Amino acid sequence: MNLDISFIDRKTNVLTPSSLHCFRNGIVTINPTQGCSHQCAYCYARGYRIYPGDQKVVIYQNLLNKLRKELPRKRVLPKAVFFSTSCDAFQPVPQVLEVTYLIMELLLSHGIGVSFLTKGNIPMNFMALFEENSSLVNAKIGLITVNRRIQQVLEPYAATPEKRLKNIERLINRGVYTEVRMDPVIPGLTDGEDIIDDYFKTISECNVKSVIVNYLLLRNMIKRNLKKAFGLNRAYNRIFDLYEAGMTVELKAENSRAFALSPEYRRGKYDEIASIASRYNIKTDICGCKNSDVISNAVCSRVVDRS
Repeated sequence: MNLDISFIDRKTNVLTPSSLHCFRNGIVTINPTQGCSHQCAYCYARGYRIYPGDQKVVIYQNLLNKLRKELPRKRVLPKAVFFSTSCDAFQPVPQVLEVTYLIMELLLSHGIGVSFLTKGNIPMNFMALFEENSSLVNAKIGLITVNRRIQQVLEPYAATPEKRLKNIERLINRGVYTEVRMDPVIPGLTDGEDIIDDYFKTISECNVKSVIVNYLLLRNMIKRNLKKAFGLNRAYNRIFDLYEAGMTVELKAENSRAFALSPEYRRGKYDEIASIASRYNIKTDICGCKNSDVISNAVCSRVVDRS
């Protein structure tokens, strides 16, 4: 893939609050870029107004300098900073990795926790940094399937499942609190009993103990991108046939709605997934922000919180 990489200055504050219920109690966010090289077919951020377009990544070149000036002005430092709500901090782009490392290093030197969700490959210099500050780091590894063929269709430029499993193993071995996110689950594609069993068997071999599970929420952009990824084949039709009984749900974020599978389907499948996971001594949680009609409490706010 030929990436179009450009640079701009960020004009607003680096540390920004999020409207997501998951990020509260002193948690702020940083997005090092506009756009993401991974181009996951189910990514909601590809529909954002500031999304620069596929195969384009815009890097905020002044983030580090702005953050150095911003931190001393704060009366109360944030408890933790989450990377990233609309991109991936570990894109395979050297300039992105450089700015991400320097920002994380600065935050950790101030005793500020670092949390991240990634589907990328984490370089070894980050692993060393995280090991030195393991009590302040919370890693969330996005892994929707361990099937390479399915993963290539849905996440064409993200790290392979094998590389992500290696990330998980290295992080856990370095004392970093590490969760796996099976998010999104694709109905009729990644939620078959045998597929789920293989998934939890595989990640259990990396000593994973906790997994966040969420079903795919549909938006128009996501539907178009899935159609582009699959074409009008049986897999595509099977997925969307299951949404015919679905409904629009309110998300625990400002003015945000999406189309979800029926509550009955999700409840049944969440219970089935939890039962399979328990065979391998793995606990599953459901995000209340994305399943407000199924579960009342959000569980994704454990950001650098070992309690």
